[in-house]
Parts: sequence; structure tokens; C-alpha cells
Amino acid sequence: MAKYFFPLVGGASLPDDSGMDFPTRTAAVEHATRIARGVAKGTPNYVGASRFVAVVDEGGEEIFRMAVKAFN
Repeated sequence: MAKYFFPLVGGASLPDDSGMDFPTRTAAVEHATRIARGVAKGTPNYVGASRFVAVVDEGGEEIFRMAVKAFN
């Protein structure tokens, strides 16, 4: 397993200092999608083109971004 971090970036950024272990990058990306949906539903003022949930690997490389947007 590898550790991935999920900071909220853009606008009011929020770091993720603890991260979570996932068996694959795909699992980490799926988790980021769930986070983005939750943020959009729970905090509508975070919805916008400039706000993202990033997936950052243990080496500090950003491997994915999911926009915080209105989900259907």
C-alpha cells in the first residue's frame, strides 16, 4: 500500500497532513472523487472552477485533480 494525500486547492486551500493508505492509484483517485462530491454537497460556496481536490503521492507529486463542482 502507498500513502496518498488529498488537499483542497484553489481559493481557500486546506492541506492534508495525514493522508491515507490505498492499494492502487485508482483507489486513491476514486476517494478524491468522493471527497469532491462531499465538499460540493456540504459546502456549496466551495463549488467553482478554481477549487479542486488533489491526489498527491508520498513523493509529493500531484497525480490527479478533481474539480469541486455541482454533481448530478
